[in-house]
Amino acid sequence: MVNIGLIGSMGSIGVHVRKLKEIPGLRMIGKSSVGLMEAPGGLSLPVPEFNRQELIEASDAVVVDQPALLSPELLKQAVRSGKHFYFSEFPALAEEEVSGLIKLAGEAGSGICIRNPLADEPLTRWIVNHRKEPLYLSLFCPAEQVPDRRAFLLQHLFYAVRLFDAPPRKIRVSGTHHPDPAFSFLNVRLEYATFSAFNLELFFPSKGSPSLRAFMPGLYLSGELSGGKAWLNHQELTPYPPAGDSLTSFLDPAGPADFCHRSNLEAYLSALRILSELLRKTDMYTPWL
Repeated sequence: MVNIGLIGSMGSIGVHVRKLKEIPGLRMIGKSSVGLMEAPGGLSLPVPEFNRQELIEASDAVVVDQPALLSPELLKQAVRSGKHFYFSEFPALAEEEVSGLIKLAGEAGSGICIRNPLADEPLTRWIVNHRKEPLYLSLFCPAEQVPDRRAFLLQHLFYAVRLFDAPPRKIRVSGTHHPDPAFSFLNVRLEYATFSAFNLELFFPSKGSPSLRAFMPGLYLSGELSGGKAWLNHQELTPYPPAGDSLTSFLDPAGPADFCHRSNLEAYLSALRILSELLRKTDMYTPWL
């Protein structure tokens, strides 16, 4: 039996509790929460409240919904003692801190998994599962207002690392900015040694849903990321691909070796390193972003 602790908001913990109840071999021993449940009856959530440090000490694995609630020092101490972690959001850790955690986790046999949002989305997940190279993937992202640059780019870079399992050979950045009429466009292109390419387009202000086009040997996929319809080789893709669930994948079935093998902290570090170079280039070529 694996003891699970939960850290985060009451609302998100309620969602996790319902999900984790379906996984055999897990026992939710407690939570360290902030805020209130929005749904009626939320205050009767059948998981006791713990002091954060005591909860981590009593748990085998901890699900963290709000990484800001977990200090870097407490995280390092827990990893050093062999605790496993799942983060549903990106932790605000510098490259040096992530590198240090990788070393500690390797020595202690800890597993650390950070949710890769695009790897869980139906179409982008389908591409990971059916990848052939050379692969050309283009994502078009309209936005009603300028997004947080770091968060937006890191989400897509983390997915690119998962998809290509290699650093890009070249990073290209271009864009345009017009004050009247007011609109901005950013293009990021990652090119790989396998002749594959990842193309990211951001356009704002604009309404609409993110969409993609993917070309692989014998396969052409297009559609909207947020659901709706998709087309494979010009035929509607039915049934629409299911979304992924990285939390369940990390914990089911769970043992010490499973946690370690499912850790993706090194991929997150790779994404952070690519992000550093990409931010430098966007400062140079798209300073208005």
